[in-house]
Amino acid sequence: MPNLYIRLPVLRARLNIETRIEDALLLEQAEIASRELDQRTGRQFFASIATRYIDGSGSRDLALDGDLLSLSAVATDSAGDGTFATSLVEGTDYLPMYSAEQYSAPVSTACYRLLRLTTYLGGDLAVWPVGPRMVRITGTWGYSATEETVITGLGAAVTVADNPLSAGASSLTVPDDRDALAVGDSLLIGTEEIFVSAIRGTTATVTRGVNGTTAAAHILGTAIRRRTYPWVAQQYVLERVSRRFRREQTGFAMLGGGDGGSSGYGVTSWRELEDLQRQLMVGHGIG
Repeated sequence: MPNLYIRLPVLRARLNIETRIEDALLLEQAEIASRELDQRTGRQFFASIATRYIDGSGSRDLALDGDLLSLSAVATDSAGDGTFATSLVEGTDYLPMYSAEQYSAPVSTACYRLLRLTTYLGGDLAVWPVGPRMVRITGTWGYSATEETVITGLGAAVTVADNPLSAGASSLTVPDDRDALAVGDSLLIGTEEIFVSAIRGTTATVTRGVNGTTAAAHILGTAIRRRTYPWVAQQYVLERVSRRFRREQTGFAMLGGGDGGSSGYGVTSWRELEDLQRQLMVGHGIG
């Protein structure tokens, strides 16, 4: 369950849980709420490296099927034979754009939404080829690729403690600090992303090379970073999980219930949860 938009220690603190007995339920609910948010907004708030195939538009603008943070390759299948023989060059053949009117990044987001052909810059292609899966784009997709660059555990920065951490290793030595690293965290070591699926003592069980990254060897002392997500996405998932957890525990509706009411944890009302969703869709350039 990679790409959880809220951390387990934050959930425990919000719900005043001091043990790990409820961890499995909290993680399950965090996964449900995170993917629910993706579905509701039509976006993914995590970054993943992938190749996608886009239907050709027959015009100079090609609408993308998701947020694109960076590009590494664009090619077209003008012959329709599946070879994608024509490679395009950014800045000559096309320009990535944030909207049909916006070349520069808006304040709210830095995601590309379309590619515009640029014959005036020397490109040879006047319009994108027409048809399904005519354009192949490789890059980093998603709404956000932020990270916590320094993780502190037991008063020191968390680094690779294995000598070395091999590319095939499925465990990672971690500090004996329950909040420094937690199950559900997505970690970054170099360019590799790693998902933490279990922790026992100072040993974490991990899934290597997630979100399209490549598992690699890492030397002793290499910094370990943590993937982070937009604040409003964290808040949305936090409130959803808090309410659902409370309902699981009590077996009846939240205090106040319905559209307005409180959860007893200072959790927002359903109306305020919808306001959070509107913030995501309007205030953050989503829609």
